[in-house]
Amino acid sequence: MNTRGKIAVFISCALLSVAGQAGPITWSGSALSGGGPAAVNTAGTLIEAHNAGTGVEALLVGGVAFDTLEPLPLTYGFVGANPLSITGDTNFDKLLNTASYSNNFAVETYAIDGLVTGRKYLIQFFAADSRGCCGLRTVKADDKVGNTLTSTALNAGYVFTGQFTASGATREVSFSAGGAAPTGSNPVAYINAWQLRDVSAPVPVPATLALVCLGLFGLGRSKRKKA
Repeated sequence: MNTRGKIAVFISCALLSVAGQAGPITWSGSALSGGGPAAVNTAGTLIEAHNAGTGVEALLVGGVAFDTLEPLPLTYGFVGANPLSITGDTNFDKLLNTASYSNNFAVETYAIDGLVTGRKYLIQFFAADSRGCCGLRTVKADDKVGNTLTSTALNAGYVFTGQFTASGATREVSFSAGGAAPTGSNPVAYINAWQLRDVSAPVPVPATLALVCLGLFGLGRSKRKKA
């Protein structure tokens, strides 16, 4: 195998070994109204799940334990965002009754840390505001590389679900108001709760790939000696 051939093999093997390590967040979303705890994703392994706002409490929703360790992913917090029962589940409605929110007109960034490069993750952000003043607000999530998702009106609640492959230890997501605020309210972003899950495939790049690459290099070197 000549030098050019060996370089090509090296590049091919390197690309196979790092494929999927980087990429944008692929978003999907849906309203929460009447959906109940089934909206809480339980795929893979739970990394962390947090209740946001002031006066938060630890709650079990859909089999996921939301703690009180990171109550303010955005600047401010309050209680009373969800006076109506919009999910049909007591604990879920409690989870949505506290919220963290941004400054008016602001784009605020939250950094998810502790990630492992090459692992695939699923994130969920829950947003709801069923108050009469503010239920028509919307929220926009942005992965900061051009992929966004804007919620429907928050009076029905909304869940942002995103999947991505980590390219480093930290992944940033920004939030802002999704559009003009209803009369009498301010354009702010909301997070009532969020969770992070590891949904990587159980088997990484097969070890046989490395053996194939080494074998090809060895074959090329052997032929070169005989020549």
